[in-house]
Amino acid sequence: MTVGYSNALMTRAELEDILAKHSGLSADVFAGEDNTPLADLGMESLAAMEIQAVVRDKTQVYISEEEIPGMSFNDLLACIHAAQADQAEAGTPAEGGA
Repeated sequence: MTVGYSNALMTRAELEDILAKHSGLSADVFAGEDNTPLADLGMESLAAMEIQAVVRDKTQVYISEEEIPGMSFNDLLACIHAAQADQAEAGTPAEGGA
């Protein structure tokens, strides 16, 4: 199956939804914690792997699962946006990274 990508940037709400559904943490854990590393909020490595896969499926952006726990919500969203901007500029899927 081929997964396309959209030129639209992932929204904060979309990322919040992904984190809430796939992190194993309740959604309220992320409220007001935009700059706290996800690992400090209790995210485990297995959740980071799942989040990486979901983000890649939705956006064709690859972010290493080793990097995700050390990122804050804002860091992760900025990384996704930067990779999506690269995709739009190049017209092809791009890899992310912090």
